[in-house]
Amino acid sequence: MAGERDLRSPADGVWDARRTVHSMLWLLRHADAASGSPDSDRRLTKRGVRQSQAAGRALERLGVQIDVCLASPKLRALETARIATERIGVEVRVGARR
Repeated sequence: MAGERDLRSPADGVWDARRTVHSMLWLLRHADAASGSPDSDRRLTKRGVRQSQAAGRALERLGVQIDVCLASPKLRALETARIATERIGVEVRVGARR
């Protein structure tokens, strides 16, 4: 189809994020968080930290290049974003609270 780009490597047919992609949106939900109150102050559990680290490793292996990472100011979302983007060297910007 016109306008579509094939992002598979010609050699192995595997999708490669390092190819010429000019704009893309990546969404990552916060990792496992402890229960508690207030909701906005819930921290990641040990499992959540491991999940966030795994997401960071996956982004790194895919060769993802992110210009900006926007995160909710809720603690669990901010912790997830910071841990996941640490491996690829991206600063996290915090969105406004509602």
